[in-house]
Amino acid sequence: MPSADAPGGPDGDAGAFELLRVLRRHWMVLVLVPMACAALAGAYRYTRPRTYASGASFLPQAGGGSRSAISGLAAQFGVSVGGGEPGQSPQFFAELARSRAVLERVAGASYRAAPGAPERPLADHLEIPPGSPAARLDRTIDRVGQMSSVASDPQTGLVRLRVSASTPELARGVADRMLREINAVNLERRQARATADREFSEARLTELRAELGVAEARLSSFQRANRSVFGSPELQAQQDRLERDVGFRQQVYTSLAQAYEQARLDEARATPVITIIDVPATPTRPESRGTVAFAMVVGICVLAFVAFWVFAREYLGPRGRSAARAA
Repeated sequence: MPSADAPGGPDGDAGAFELLRVLRRHWMVLVLVPMACAALAGAYRYTRPRTYASGASFLPQAGGGSRSAISGLAAQFGVSVGGGEPGQSPQFFAELARSRAVLERVAGASYRAAPGAPERPLADHLEIPPGSPAARLDRTIDRVGQMSSVASDPQTGLVRLRVSASTPELARGVADRMLREINAVNLERRQARATADREFSEARLTELRAELGVAEARLSSFQRANRSVFGSPELQAQQDRLERDVGFRQQVYTSLAQAYEQARLDEARATPVITIIDVPATPTRPESRGTVAFAMVVGICVLAFVAFWVFAREYLGPRGRSAARAA
């Protein structure tokens, strides 16, 4: 015979019967309350203003080798000017798009809400409350950060940008402005680094020119004093040392002169440093509000809370404690 402690025994049947009894007693609360909350959540989401999204993607260009060349030459003389060409990865550009340097420029610009409409500051389009210019700018920057999203793909190197706004023209305008400011900020950063490279190489070229002149003068003076070094190992070794010193300084001077010219070109270069793959387009359809999914999530959460409240009230309330004492 089955024992009383077995799952299918009397205690198990009594527990299942008690569960069904609780569900039958409170079925209206367990069903109607989540449905009502889900309906209210769906209505709230449905009445929200429609938004339009404009997307774009770009590919960062790889940096040149002048930076690493100057860094290598500087390291030979114990001077550090930074390593390689950092800040050209897709992750860097994704973070640059979220930086204040870019968002501040985007937030401070003017845009059109519709074709042919006058340009107005972005704060007016976003209905930022009046206040001090600094506080209004900060609120606009926060809203731009909420409107935009950036994702990078390390495998392909692509950076994808997406901007949502209340009108299609505004979404496209903000996305286009973000692309331009990303390129402008990065270009300014590269030009500033090229200026630092040029200043370092220019100063070092002056020093190397003087050192090379001294080394060449030593070699010339030695050759005039010693017409022939054959048959004298000491003189031959001294001449070899002087020639190696001149050759080394000539090699370093030539390499640094090439890096100096490259740095001058990079400093004056104004070409884009990103390749636009998908230009921002004016969206033709609004974004989905996600009404059904939002309502289902709210309904499930409310159902879990109501079920917890019902069973806690049944088993932990006065009735549950009385039943436990009777048992």
